Amino acid sequence: MLIRKEANVEVEAHQSRGFWQDVGARFWKNRMARLGMLLLALIVLGCLYGVFFIDYDTQVVEQNVSIKLQTPSLEHPFGTDGFGRDILSRILYGSRYSLLIGFTATIASLFIGGLIGCIAGYFGGKIDNILMRFMDVFIAIPSTLMAIAVVSALGANMVNLIIAITIGDVPGYARVIRSAVLSIKDNEFVEASVAVGGSHAHIIATHIFPNTLAVLIVQATLGVGYDIIAASGLSYLGLGVMPPDPEWGAMLSEGQTHIRYSPHLVIFPGLAIVITVLALNLLGDALRDAVDPTLKD
Repeated sequence: MLIRKEANVEVEAHQSRGFWQDVGARFWKNRMARLGMLLLALIVLGCLYGVFFIDYDTQVVEQNVSIKLQTPSLEHPFGTDGFGRDILSRILYGSRYSLLIGFTATIASLFIGGLIGCIAGYFGGKIDNILMRFMDVFIAIPSTLMAIAVVSALGANMVNLIIAITIGDVPGYARVIRSAVLSIKDNEFVEASVAVGGSHAHIIATHIFPNTLAVLIVQATLGVGYDIIAASGLSYLGLGVMPPDPEWGAMLSEGQTHIRYSPHLVIFPGLAIVITVLALNLLGDALRDAVDPTLKD
C-alpha cells in the first residue's frame, strides 16, 4: 500500500506540473545538457572577462615583434601570434564578436522567419503559396554564397555580416514555424477564439505563436552555433570582422601562414569555435529531447 501511495503521489506531482516545468525537469536530468551548460557558462565568463578586464589597445592590438610566435608558456598560456600579441587575450576579447554575431543573427532571423511562417501557416491559400515560393527562392541559393554576395555588395563589417547571415537563415525558420502552425491552427482553442470574434492578429499573437515557442527555442539554440561557424568562415575569407579586431575566424586566417611551424596560432582559435558550437549543440539536442512529447515519462 505504501508503495502504491508513493507512486500515486509521483504521478499526481508529474500531472500537476506545467509544460515548461516538465521540460525543465527533463532537460536537467540530461547529462549532456548539464555539460553543455557548463561549457557555455565558461565561455560567457571568458567573454565577460574579455569585456571588462582586457584592454584593447595594450593587450589586443599592440604589437611586440620581439616576442612573436612564442609557444605557450606561463606568461602567454596560448602563445603569441606573428605580431607578438597574446593569443589568449585576443581569443577572450574576440569572443564578444563571435557571440554577438551568432546570437544577434539568430534572434533577427528567428523573428522575421517566425513572423513569415506564422502568417503563411495560419492564412494558407495564396498567401501561403506566395510567401513559401519566395522562401524557396532563397533556399535554392547556398547560404554561404548568398552571404558572400551580400557582404561583397554592402561592404565587409560586422553589421553587414549579421545582415548577410540573417538573410540566409530566415527561410529555414519560416518553413519550420509554418509546419508547427499547420499542426496547431486546427486545435479547438484556436477555433474557439475564432468563434468568439478574435482578430487574426490576436489569435496569432496569443494562441499560435506561444505554442510554437518550444520549436523556436530548440531551433534557435542550434542556429546560434551554425551562425558562429558561418561568421567565422566569412571572417576567414576576409568578409567579416576586419583585422586587427580579433574575431575567431579572422584569427584563423591570420594564423594560416604560420601553421606549419606555429600551429598554436590556429589550434586555440579553432578550439574556441569547436567548444562553443559543441556546447550550443548539446543544449539544442537536450532541449529537443525535453520538448518531444513522445519522450515523456
